[in-house]
Amino acid sequence: MFDVYSSQSIKTLDKQTIQHKQITSLELMEHAASVAWAHIIPKIQMNSKILVWCGKGNNGGDGWVIARLAKEAGYSVEVFDLGEKGTEEQQKNKKAFLKKNGKHYDFEKDERPKDNFDVHIDAILGIGVKGEVKGKPKKFIELLNENEGMKIAIDIPSGMEADVFETKSVFSIVDAIVTFHGYKRALLGKQCYEFSSPTVEVVDIGLVQSQYIEPELHNMRPNQPFPKRNKFDYKGSFGHTLLIGGNEGKGGAAQLMAKASLLVGCGWSTLATHEQNIIPVASAAPEVMTINLGSDFQFPEEMNSNLFDVIAIGPGMGTEGNSEKIIYEALQWKKKYVIDADGIRILAKHPLWIKKLKPKSTVFTPHLGELRALVGDFKSEDEMFDKARSWVNEFKQYLLIKGPYTYLITPSGKTYFNSTGNPGLGKAGSGDVLTGMIAGSISRHGLNIELGVRWGVFLHGLAADKAVCDYSEESLLPSTLINYISRAILSV
Repeated sequence: MFDVYSSQSIKTLDKQTIQHKQITSLELMEHAASVAWAHIIPKIQMNSKILVWCGKGNNGGDGWVIARLAKEAGYSVEVFDLGEKGTEEQQKNKKAFLKKNGKHYDFEKDERPKDNFDVHIDAILGIGVKGEVKGKPKKFIELLNENEGMKIAIDIPSGMEADVFETKSVFSIVDAIVTFHGYKRALLGKQCYEFSSPTVEVVDIGLVQSQYIEPELHNMRPNQPFPKRNKFDYKGSFGHTLLIGGNEGKGGAAQLMAKASLLVGCGWSTLATHEQNIIPVASAAPEVMTINLGSDFQFPEEMNSNLFDVIAIGPGMGTEGNSEKIIYEALQWKKKYVIDADGIRILAKHPLWIKKLKPKSTVFTPHLGELRALVGDFKSEDEMFDKARSWVNEFKQYLLIKGPYTYLITPSGKTYFNSTGNPGLGKAGSGDVLTGMIAGSISRHGLNIELGVRWGVFLHGLAADKAVCDYSEESLLPSTLINYISRAILSV
């Protein structure tokens, strides 16, 4: 599983690899482009006519290598060159292609390819772009976008600024991206998928990993395998999760949450819910114990908080009536907490309650609308990230931002992104399953919030990926998703 790296980190790793392996930058480029070409081959047909678009930098150098390799492999390939004098490595690889009698066109000299091409390989600009692309490179990218056929970007779509979610410039619109060593922030942004739905393939080019070069975003999947149970483990070994939710008419959310908590391995799961949900839950999930909150949604007088290790609050509870009171009372117990949905909306109105929580004891799991209630409005993904990190720094709690690449921001400063999951999760109830999985996972993993959240989120997305092998994304229901949690665990 790959992490997200900044453009500067990649450049530093390039230099360190050259020094450590005692190779030249030209040899590193040859290797990187060869790996990229090997991953392009399965995407195209042998009879495809290929046009490689090359800029003047090292991304263009990669393009010249790929063009040479394609020609050597018997493909019909030509190069469209931006025409400006390039880097030393780019120039050498250009000459190597021309020595093979490779055909090319010079954009600067107003030369234009005369044929139509099936495949366009975008090697115009790489991860070094900062700010708006102007002049000839801009026109070159716009011309690429006008062409029909499959488009494959090398490392990043040309014109995209690697280190931001949203580029304020023209960029190439492609069908596939082959990127080196790790994801780039731009490849996680909504803008990257606004005009097409490119596949993103991260390829390992053998860069020497340095302990001093931290990824910008770490992969959500934990580095260690999912832990196996010891012969002498019993239910008390895996924690007791209390789930509070499901007010009148909203029992489905509570039921999904409670069942999911058990399926990730917690020892006990108890659901505190409205009285009308007690019988349906007992019927649908007899393994889940229940606490009757009555018709007025209040804890019973004999409530014993000492029984519970992790408490999830929010799904289906509403924001009216006694919901606020029940949250306040639950927060006095000083446990590990997962706060979602209506719980977030209520606590957003009471920042002092959040301040009084023990540091690093709670994870908030908002979608974008709920996030705005917590951190304030934002107009871009980059601004969202800045505000979310400031919030975590102020309140010293974990913040999980749900979305296509769900992010976990930790009080220690680490940020994780999740690479599993698919649009089939875009249905009411999927988040309730996730809340249960996170709470149950924290219980299962020794009350370690960071590890529990990472496993919960990763497995939630992986279960969805397993499910769409049997169901369409349109037809994937949260109640179906739950049945694939076990498959997800077995696969890791």
